[in-house]
Amino acid sequence: MTVTVITITIAVLGILLLCILFTRVCVVNASLRLKKHQSSDCGLADLLNYAAVVDEGVIVGKNGSFMAAWFYSGADNASATDAEREMISFRINQAFANMGSGWL
Repeated sequence: MTVTVITITIAVLGILLLCILFTRVCVVNASLRLKKHQSSDCGLADLLNYAAVVDEGVIVGKNGSFMAAWFYSGADNASATDAEREMISFRINQAFANMGSGWL
């Protein structure tokens, strides 16, 4: 009879110690949570709308919008004369004037 009492007592003490250990681990884990130390501000990836590149020059945004891009290489402006630069400036100004307001 004493052997069974000792066995049951050791088992109950073991379960009690496991419960105490579990509560201590939970308390320490709660104090070490990373969310407490993380910034809630938006990062660069959150601010950019780019989600994926679908095709060359076509980008899908996070909100489902599409973006398109083109690469234009004009004449060498460093070796152009003043008259050529004025003509290019005139053409660009005409193109922007035809677009009206709200195009940007």
